[in-house]
This record gives sequence, C-alpha cells and structure tokens, in this order.
Amino acid sequence: MSNLIRTKTKFLRGILCAIVIMGILSIFFLTSTAQAFPAPSTSEKYVNDQAGVLKQETKQYMIQMAQKLEEKTQAQIAVVTVKSLEGKTVEEYANEVFRAYEIGQEGKNNGVLILCSTGERKLRIEVGYGLEGRLTDGKTGRIQDEYMVPDLKNDNYNDGLKKGFNALLQEIAGEYQVTIEGAEQVKPTKQTAGTSAFSSIFIVSIVFSSLIARLGKKKGKIGKMIYLIAIAGLTYFLTQSIITGIVIFVVNLILVNFGGFIGFGGRRLLRRRRFPVEADSLEEASQAEDGGFHGGGGSSGGGGSSRSF
Repeated sequence: MSNLIRTKTKFLRGILCAIVIMGILSIFFLTSTAQAFPAPSTSEKYVNDQAGVLKQETKQYMIQMAQKLEEKTQAQIAVVTVKSLEGKTVEEYANEVFRAYEIGQEGKNNGVLILCSTGERKLRIEVGYGLEGRLTDGKTGRIQDEYMVPDLKNDNYNDGLKKGFNALLQEIAGEYQVTIEGAEQVKPTKQTAGTSAFSSIFIVSIVFSSLIARLGKKKGKIGKMIYLIAIAGLTYFLTQSIITGIVIFVVNLILVNFGGFIGFGGRRLLRRRRFPVEADSLEEASQAEDGGFHGGGGSSGGGGSSRSF
C-alpha cells in the first residue's frame, strides 16, 4: 500500500514539475515574442516607438497622416522603432514585423513599413508588392540616403524618421493621385544618387554618341536606335526620372545624327576635362575613358531597401 502511495506521489510530482516547466517556457516565449512584435493597439497601429526616439507631436502627426492616407487610398504606412533586432538581420526582422502587423490591405499588399533599430543602427523600408511599381528598391534607397540617414547619423531620429515618412507619404499619395491635407512638404537633406548618376551618364553618353556618329555615318541606324533606347532606359533606371531619361535621349539623338560633340570641336573641351578623346574606335574610347556610373540603389530581390547609419 505504501509503495502504491509513493508511486502516486512521484507521478503527481512529475506532472506538477512538467506543468511548472511548461508554464515558465510559455511565459518566456510570450515575453520574447512581445518584445519583438508587440500586438499593436489602436494608437500603435501606425506608429510603435519601442526605442522611444520620437517626440509625442511627431507620433501624433504620423498617426493622423497615416489615417488620412488609408481613408483615401486604403494604403498603409507603419513606423516601428526597436532597440535591438534580437539577433536577426534587419531584412528578416522587417519581414516578420510586416507580416505580424498585417500592414496593407489583404489582396492588395499596399503597405509600407519603416523599421529603425537604434542598437544595430540599421534602417529598412519594407514595401508590399502592391506598391513596388512606385516605390522601387532604387527609390526607397534614395529616400533613406537623402532624407533619413543624414539625420540618423547624428542620432536625430525624430527628424530623420519624420522626413522619410513624409517622403513616402508624398510618393504613395502621388501613386493614387490624391492630396493629403495637412501633410508637410519635405525636401532632401542631401542630394546623392540621382544627381551623381545623371552627371556621369551625361558625360559618358557624350563620348559614346560622338564615337557612334563618327563610326556610323552611312549605316548603322538600327545600332544607333538601340543605343539611344538603352542609354535612356539606363538613365531612367538609375535616376527614376522619366524627364531625365527623355533629356538624355534627345541630347544623344542630336549628337548621333549631327556628327557628335567631338565632331563639333569638343575635343579641346573634353581634354580640359581630362577625358581622352584621341581614340578612333569605340573599343579604344571605352578603354581610355575613366569615368563611371555611380548610381545608388536599394537591395536586390524586391520588397524594399536597407541602410546602416
């Protein structure tokens, strides 16, 4: 009888220990999950400042503008700041937050997340598929470079995140052709990729179009057209500006059909700019020219771009 009692007692103790261990593990799991992805309340649906870097008036402004945007377009912008990425990459963390918060309308995937980690000093703009046509990797990368990173480098998180939010707000409103009343107009803190890419393309295209004009005076119309389309397409890809692509196309169209800049006596000017132009073939000119393209852009694979600051 006593053995039976001892056996039952051990059995009950074992069950009790298992329950306690499971409870501890459950609490630990729920706490870890809550730290990474706290369920957003109504007030935190658009802004969740876990790192505590945003001013109260900035949070209120973002919430109001995000609400107006959603009312007019159904698109959503969420801003999340954290102190740590919990050992994950910024891409992994942003993707998990994006899904956990269910940003954007179901079936439309028209949501955008701004994620900033103050601990790892990482920044990412995650874009739903429904807005990737407007918010390409290149464009979101430039928004970070020109509007956000300069302030974030100086630990001015409030202004940097607000400028990035406003830049995205303008882009999405433009995509849906709506006006968001009360939205602040924002200008880049720093001009980077677009200006640099345009300058490089413009100078290099002058050299190439001139050489093509010299080598194809009697034939090669198809080759010239392929070149014109390619240079215009590359310009648009790097600058995300249709107008800039058209300007480059027209300039090169004139040059390849009227002898090129070199044929107009541009050798002297290009020599002054340290561009070698004595080559008589396109191949020689390509080897001699020491410029390049310096376009900025986001990460590959679609869905957004990341930056360190």
